[in-house]
Amino acid sequence: MPDERDAVAELADLQARQREAHLCADASGLVALFADDFVSVQDGDISRPSRPDSLRRFERYFARVSFIA
Repeated sequence: MPDERDAVAELADLQARQREAHLCADASGLVALFADDFVSVQDGDISRPSRPDSLRRFERYFARVSFIA
């Protein structure tokens, strides 16, 4: 079982990879980082979208936005 320091480092790495995918508008890279049992909470609605559904959602989202890093 990993110790707390390893767990924190692993979470920090995952967060950095998610941030990079988000800022680069990399929908497939972002969705690839999702857990198999991904749960989405948005506007009070709870859902468990499939990977293809999540990919389509983020592709549409990234097509409409731009980021300043």
